[in-house]
Amino acid sequence: MKNRSLPMIIFTILIVFVGCFLVFSIIYAPEIVLKADDAFKPHTIKSGSFFTIQLDTVPSSGYVWRFQNSNGEVVQYIREEYIPPSETDKEGTPGQHRFIFRAMGKGETVISVRYEKAYESEKPIQQREFNINVK
Repeated sequence: MKNRSLPMIIFTILIVFVGCFLVFSIIYAPEIVLKADDAFKPHTIKSGSFFTIQLDTVPSSGYVWRFQNSNGEVVQYIREEYIPPSETDKEGTPGQHRFIFRAMGKGETVISVRYEKAYESEKPIQQREFNINVK
């Protein structure tokens, strides 16, 4: 009876260890963050991965970032968030506007972002394109 128990205990410990490793590798996977300087370059992202486009913004200026995704089957929009500058920064210091996406299926898409007045039809003062290839 003891001889059969030892392999079962070792197997159970091994399964628990591998399971914990997989869970922690998913939870603590490094975040992919693309910034303004990363625009107009190809980016390869693994299917199932999350990634962020992070851009400087000053909300008090009246300008906002807007995006357009050319292929919603390849990349899915999750949410957006604003991260204000630290309390020690001077007024007018840019915060961070973050668009969060998930790579869904293999293929290519272009995510275009524009920095424009919220309620005006003027030309945007900044434009960027992020070329995403999902593998």
